[in-house]
Amino acid sequence: MDLIRYDLLLAARSLFRRPGLMVAALLTLSLGVGAATSVFSVLYGVIIQPLPYPDSEQLLRLYTDTKDSTRGPWSGANFVDFKEQSSVYEAIAGFQYADHSMLTKSFPVRVRAATVTADFFKVFGMQPSDGRTFLASNTAEQPEQTVVLSHGFWQEQFAGEPVAGTEITLSDRVYSVVGVMPPEFDYPRSAQLWINSRFRVPEPTLNPEVDPATERDGRYFHAVARLKNGETIEHAVTEGATITSRIAGQYPETERDLRFNAMSLHESVTGQSRSLLVVLFGAVGLVLLIACANVANLLLARATGRIHEIAIHTALGAGRLRLARQIMCESVLLGIGGGVGGVLLSIWGTGALVSLANLGVPRAGEVSIDLPVLLFALLVSLLSGLFFGLVPALWLSGRDPAQALREAGGRSLSGSGYGRLRTALVMIEIALSLTLLVGAGLLMRTYSVLSATNPGFSAQNVLTADIWLPARKEITDDEIRAFQSELIERGRNLPGVIGAGAVLSLPIGTGISAQSGFSVEGKLLEPGAEPSAGLQAASPGYFETIGLPVLRGRAFTQEDRPDSLPVAIVSEAFSKQFFGKEEPIGKRIGSGNPGEEEFEWLMIVGVVGDTRYGGLDEQPRAEVYQPYAQAPWAYLSLVLRSSVDPMSLADPLRQMVMELSPTQPVTEIATMDQLMEESLARQRDSARLVAIFACLAMILAAIGLYGVISFSVSTRTREFGIRMAIGAEKADIFKLVLSDGSKLVGVGLVVGVTCAAVLGRLIRGVLYDVPPSDPRVFATAAGVLVLSALLAMLLPARRAAQVEPATSLRSG
Repeated sequence: MDLIRYDLLLAARSLFRRPGLMVAALLTLSLGVGAATSVFSVLYGVIIQPLPYPDSEQLLRLYTDTKDSTRGPWSGANFVDFKEQSSVYEAIAGFQYADHSMLTKSFPVRVRAATVTADFFKVFGMQPSDGRTFLASNTAEQPEQTVVLSHGFWQEQFAGEPVAGTEITLSDRVYSVVGVMPPEFDYPRSAQLWINSRFRVPEPTLNPEVDPATERDGRYFHAVARLKNGETIEHAVTEGATITSRIAGQYPETERDLRFNAMSLHESVTGQSRSLLVVLFGAVGLVLLIACANVANLLLARATGRIHEIAIHTALGAGRLRLARQIMCESVLLGIGGGVGGVLLSIWGTGALVSLANLGVPRAGEVSIDLPVLLFALLVSLLSGLFFGLVPALWLSGRDPAQALREAGGRSLSGSGYGRLRTALVMIEIALSLTLLVGAGLLMRTYSVLSATNPGFSAQNVLTADIWLPARKEITDDEIRAFQSELIERGRNLPGVIGAGAVLSLPIGTGISAQSGFSVEGKLLEPGAEPSAGLQAASPGYFETIGLPVLRGRAFTQEDRPDSLPVAIVSEAFSKQFFGKEEPIGKRIGSGNPGEEEFEWLMIVGVVGDTRYGGLDEQPRAEVYQPYAQAPWAYLSLVLRSSVDPMSLADPLRQMVMELSPTQPVTEIATMDQLMEESLARQRDSARLVAIFACLAMILAAIGLYGVISFSVSTRTREFGIRMAIGAEKADIFKLVLSDGSKLVGVGLVVGVTCAAVLGRLIRGVLYDVPPSDPRVFATAAGVLVLSALLAMLLPARRAAQVEPATSLRSG
């Protein structure tokens, strides 16, 4: 222990003799460790750390698969049957997403809610921080309409005051508050409150008179479950397949293709962010490697002043192990110092990373610099110290004393062993930098391609807003039609508005996503094999307002009333998929099967262009539009096209809706351009982050190259003097230095191209319409790196060209 303490003191004293080099090494390493720690803190908080629920590894998300979709929701009846027949679960619960309106002291707001079965909280093993959760069944002690609040909603609306027994009104219904959940409970994500449903409060878009527990057509019920102790997900999947196969056999008309699917709740919550965070962690890992290589180069440069010292120690009997240990102690001290600096940087960097990366990352509130992250930073610091200290330790401790003294006596240290070490490290830095630059270029190219993708409509000068009418039994279809008609008419009369309309779901993945099987008149299909398409409702004026072209036929008009001929407009994708080269106008389609009681044929009166409802990175899907008057939904997205700044209409729009319905909230007011940009936020910000890391890597590589060329120039001063003495011009020396550096850069580029090609194949899953080996990206990245390398070589080359022959020969 005393020997280690002595080595550490000696190492610290040695480092402080060269404060400039020590500061440069600490700054370089702090940048690398800080970046790595910041990304790891997000990766750990989101991906690695278990969910904040007791025995969270036993939690599963249960899905149904059909021919139309995978990992989809359940119908209420299928959920009931499955729950009754399963045996591997301690508890199974269902939930629905159901937003509600709530009147606050100032204005109505939309509340993000989930209607859940009574054992929902039992599945998660969570207890409320105040009050209680739902009872197993409705009794006199628990009215049917009860609600549990999230901690954030409780603080926001009730300032943390006791609320058990308080009544609140949601969408014209009175609910009794029975409890408040702790801050860490957040499922489904961002839910502000949970309503006890017992299948009695279906989504506002469904018929309130229908009991979902007996309905098999509508699939809107999501399921979570907790496995019994000792049970496995494999057994659950096997049993689930048996049960769903049995259900499919009992109800072949609607369930013949029903299948079971399940995954851990952790994977369900974090799955979409996993690949992106792994890519970022890989990128920052390369930056850390480059930083370590740079510090190793700095330490090798420091070796020039230690040859005499090491030679004397060796001559006096110090063994290789003793010398290596002393040098490694210095490296470990640098590593720990860089780790401390890195942790300080990561405290800022983690927050900046979460705020900068608008990636839709779940569990962002759980990201922090805690003990596991600090241990990671310590481990990275120690390993980095060992990594960049190993090369100079082996090289210095292995020197022959006599040879070392001769080198220290003043000739040259540019010998083959030393030079190859430094140049090899710089070539590695260049190769890794090119790899990161190519990765950033591929992601930026993906964002560029998506930005230029035609969405199928015109987004300029369009304002959108979501309006969801209260879900109550008393509201009728006629009331919905009257409200929507008046809303659109008043919107059309706002100053600056030149077009108004409404649609169920806006393009680019916002609003309700409805889908249905369709029958095509004259085409006989087996039950359950009907073609599937997106289901939309639109008002007269919508297509013109959004700029969605009517390719054939006509758009909806005021003549498409409830008592007129049921009509539909289909997208071009629907026409091609189900009619081929036939003209669809005049043909009839229907949602579901002709034998169903509520089935009706719809006459196709028009064909409109395709839009990308799932996002710009998804292909257009088949869509069927019905007029709102014939298919009233309680939800709509209002669309206003204006001749002025669209956001200037936001306040007049809110006031207009308040005058029409004082309790009706207006939410998600945004321009269509903003929605388009938000849909690309994931691609944009991931490219931006990787580009930041790539630029940092390129700067570090340029610094390393500058150090190597500068050292080479300093050790070749005599050579340059001799060359100039026998006739070489300054330009010749300048070109010679650039030529030597270019060879080094060229080798690094060759290795980097190979590494970048491998990286491209690894990240092809996050690319869109961009080949992993895009030659434009590779050429641009190589050009940028060559330019930075040229700038790094110019100053040493200029210094070499200014050597005076007489002075250099006298000094030699």
